[in-house]
Amino acid sequence: IVDGVIERGRNNAAGEIGHMRVSDDDRAVCGCGMTGHLEALASGTAMSALYKKATGKDLDAFAVEKAFLAGDPVARIVFKRMADGLATGLANLIHILNPDIIVIGGGIAKVDALIVPALKEYKAKLISPAIKTTPVERTMLGPDANVLGASLLA
Repeated sequence: IVDGVIERGRNNAAGEIGHMRVSDDDRAVCGCGMTGHLEALASGTAMSALYKKATGKDLDAFAVEKAFLAGDPVARIVFKRMADGLATGLANLIHILNPDIIVIGGGIAKVDALIVPALKEYKAKLISPAIKTTPVERTMLGPDANVLGASLLA
């Protein structure tokens, strides 16, 4: 949102930040088929896919989070990769847009073991002290924020 208006870009295609490349990791495959995209490293679907690729086990994101909290070494690697990707994406957005605030939504926003390290790390990736004060918050609407937003837009 820029000056209170949804920024739509050319052909209403602005805002596809999930397809921003944030990693050279070819194991992080996005839903579009490309690799290294933010979406492939910062979502519940990504968490499950990365864990399955490494272990062969098909766990949902909640189960991967439980494995991480229980000390599973593969889950720890998955979380580190995801935190790095999310931190890089946040830093890129701040450098490009210099927004007043960034709001993280979806189910992944509830995963403290991922979000907290990513929020600490993104500031280290910023080049200007002035933009290190950009707040990054979690949506208050939870994982239904996108559905509620689309409903209001319609």
